Amino acid sequence: MKKSNRYMILRIIGSVFMALSGVYGLSVAGFLALRALIGEASSVIGFLNNFLHLLMLPSLILLPLFAGVALLRRRAALLLLALTQIPAALTFLQTYGGLFVPRAAAGTAAFAVLTYNIHAEQNDVSQMIAVIREADADVVAVQELSEYAAEQLAAALRELYPYQALYPGSTHPTQGQGVFSRHPIVEEEYWQNKQLQPRLGHLRVLVDANGERIAFYNTHPIHPGMTGSFYNDDGRGEEIDIVLRRAAEESVPVVILGDFNMGEWSDDYARITAQFTDVYRAAGYGLGLTFPEWSRADSLPGFRARALPLPPVLRLDYVFVSGLRPVEARVWHTAGGSDHYPLLVKLGY
Repeated sequence: MKKSNRYMILRIIGSVFMALSGVYGLSVAGFLALRALIGEASSVIGFLNNFLHLLMLPSLILLPLFAGVALLRRRAALLLLALTQIPAALTFLQTYGGLFVPRAAAGTAAFAVLTYNIHAEQNDVSQMIAVIREADADVVAVQELSEYAAEQLAAALRELYPYQALYPGSTHPTQGQGVFSRHPIVEEEYWQNKQLQPRLGHLRVLVDANGERIAFYNTHPIHPGMTGSFYNDDGRGEEIDIVLRRAAEESVPVVILGDFNMGEWSDDYARITAQFTDVYRAAGYGLGLTFPEWSRADSLPGFRARALPLPPVLRLDYVFVSGLRPVEARVWHTAGGSDHYPLLVKLGY
């Protein structure tokens, strides 16, 4: 290939790259403006909110790239391209920048809590048991507890966790909920919001932790794709509101935790954090992504997944607190065969 032809091809590639970068920057800026104006009134906005952190990431590379080249070559077109990346880059840095600054633990922890969606497992929970043992939390909340998993976990963990509130899903294992505790469970209540179809499960336990009573809400609201429509988060919002109303009646510290099937750009997340502290936000490092686990092909059967060495892309698992102090938070390093990574937090009084 002649040198002139190679040069022309490179120029075409460069022009296409610049054009696509400009379209990307303007599109994300337009989306940010639209969601600020109408929120989740559009199902498309609600859906894309879950991936907004990923949509903004390229701007962190494109902004300094175009700005640097523009300064070196004094080209106004490149400077204009850099300007199109500013809304996305600044929003990302403002939202997540503090999560990448190392910080020391905020005091001494009184107890640790683990939330873990165990994938309605009905065959082998040995790895999940190993994860729970290694995490060594004082209270463990599990979602999607099958009858098989309940039986296996109850026996394997009884010495570590003598107090157990287990409500496995019989017809639908995804509806099962459970709490394992080192401290006495003095009250427990499992419920489903039967006005919704489909529905998952919720579990409240009152734990006596060395004389301090704490209410735990192990919650698992339906995800917006379960309703049969493209994306409808009304059911999820209704379930979250029910938990918030119940929690508001507590006279003791409250922990709301579980698989919320929501992103942190959602209106539901904003409603929760208006009343409760997101422990990972307060004491974690990094984006805190927990879903999906790609490395095992059988961990995402609904997606017909192949085993892929990819990191999780969504943050669906949370711990929120009121009347307690976040000390540390981290996503566990392995999912133990589940499609969710567990989230371990440490709390103080």
